Amino acid sequence: MLVAVIVAPVLMLGVTVAAARIAGDRSRPTDRERATARAIAVYLLVDVLFFAFMGFYRTRLAWTIVPALLLILGREIGRFERAVPAGAGLAVKMGVVGIALGYSAYWFARAGPYF
Repeated sequence: MLVAVIVAPVLMLGVTVAAARIAGDRSRPTDRERATARAIAVYLLVDVLFFAFMGFYRTRLAWTIVPALLLILGREIGRFERAVPAGAGLAVKMGVVGIALGYSAYWFARAGPYF
């Protein structure tokens, strides 16, 4: 169930991270960014362990991991925007938007997200 829910956010994250690396982002994270990354990591650890120890994982429960992935995605988009000049990253941004729209369309068009 987890794969069905996180495939698009992870794909968007991969596109953004790859684009930031290709663009040559060499900035060092600030203390605030490090603290945010630690908070996200703790949330993900607790979330995944909690549901793993419950012994079952339905689609509706898998959505609890998406906010953390979106926070990571936002952080990586910020890194990407700092690495490229204004307007140069339009193709990557449009790719992320396209993946997000396709992902949303999939869940809306599906017979029902909670089985």
